[in-house]
Amino acid sequence: MATRSRGWRIAVCALVCSSLGQVSARAQDAESAQQPVFRLERSKNSKVVQYDVRIGSDGRARAEDPITAYWLREDGSTARLTRLQWIAYGFKARCSHRCDVVTLEMKAPVGRRIRVRWVDGRYRAETEIAGQPAVIQRIYIKSTERRFLWPRVDYIDFAGTDIATGAALEERYKP
Repeated sequence: MATRSRGWRIAVCALVCSSLGQVSARAQDAESAQQPVFRLERSKNSKVVQYDVRIGSDGRARAEDPITAYWLREDGSTARLTRLQWIAYGFKARCSHRCDVVTLEMKAPVGRRIRVRWVDGRYRAETEIAGQPAVIQRIYIKSTERRFLWPRVDYIDFAGTDIATGAALEERYKP
């Protein structure tokens, strides 16, 4: 009888531990979830800098480090930005009280702030394009390599949709 009781205890303990592991894994998955919000393309090569919102367990942007940026390569693989690359493509992020708006100040000379807002159950990147509030679809930086110096930014193209009308918007910004 003692062995039967001990067997049940082991089975119950294994079941509880297993379910705790699943709960922990689900919380970890929710904590590591990300939602893409915009891309920065460059004339230098085909690698793209992808910007994502890090989603917390409550389904909103994490209060700490709410945005992440990384390389997205042609083959679909990803890589972290190096410290030197962060100088060009990094940002400072400020989260609102409930993290429904994250304001980005880009290190690249884009000439405007980008706001990542919670709208209709998901985040989207917004800025002004051609003087109108718009959802960002694409940012393209045309630069010229210079010997022994940082590349010179010739222009930055913004493409998106007007928030009020849904019309396509484009603007070329020269820093």
